[in-house]
Amino acid sequence: SASNNPLFVIDGVPIGLEDGPGVLSALNPDDIAAFSVLKDASAAAIYGSRGSNGVIIISTKRGGSGDLKISLTTKASISSNIYNQNVLTGDQYREVAKEASLVSGVSLSDFNLGTSNTDWQKEIYQNALTTDHSISFSGGLNKLPYRFSLGHLDQDGTLRTGNFKRNTITLNLNPTFFDGHLKVNLNLKGISQKEKKADESAIYTAITFDPTQPVRDENSIYGGYWQYYEVASNPAVLHGHNNPISKIEQVNDQVSSLRSIGNIQLDYKLHFLPDLKVKLNTGFDIARGTWDYFVP
Repeated sequence: SASNNPLFVIDGVPIGLEDGPGVLSALNPDDIAAFSVLKDASAAAIYGSRGSNGVIIISTKRGGSGDLKISLTTKASISSNIYNQNVLTGDQYREVAKEASLVSGVSLSDFNLGTSNTDWQKEIYQNALTTDHSISFSGGLNKLPYRFSLGHLDQDGTLRTGNFKRNTITLNLNPTFFDGHLKVNLNLKGISQKEKKADESAIYTAITFDPTQPVRDENSIYGGYWQYYEVASNPAVLHGHNNPISKIEQVNDQVSSLRSIGNIQLDYKLHFLPDLKVKLNTGFDIARGTWDYFVP
């Protein structure tokens, strides 16, 4: 049951919690200053058994000096699927059913065919919009270097109803004392994540579902979605063959989390022996998450 995930170290804090989509998804890329990888003996020598699968070290941007600097970044993109499975249309499916009826002697009415031409793959996929905004303030206030940033990500999935939202806030303070002998690095991060998961089993169902049936049926007892009846005796219902649109529109599967990561590093260069340094690094990683899942 051991994990083969690497150890993540963010601003000197080993991250031990997994919540939401993952550690990297919790960070605002505009806050990252450096990204390095340790592996093999170098990782084990510093981090012991925790680094047996490698260590990914991430450093975030720090404050500068001088006047206030404001940086604003905004990005937008659209994602789409470039390939779908080649399946029969409703008309082609009905032609195959007629041929099967002639060969097998089974009445065509027993196939329970509909009159629609539904492209189930077209129904479940969408062009997914992603917007990513970030603003940061940095500079030096009375010789106190600082950097403060806010970030917001809103990302849709190409599978309809899928969505991921992330809000981040970071504060870095980097003062020095005693003529540069004591360096202090204070890093605080707040992260809010919310993920709406689209049921990925709808991908398989969209490829194998009857294309002669409509998406919706006003007489259906299943929330207005067309569904197979006589579940116990109908082989079409085997392997979870529910209407793929109902799978992604009726199923509510959401993960939400609040997280805070922070640390303070003290680097003291002894006055009487400048080549000798004393370092102290203490930090925290706190998360609270909820999972909501409902199927009508």
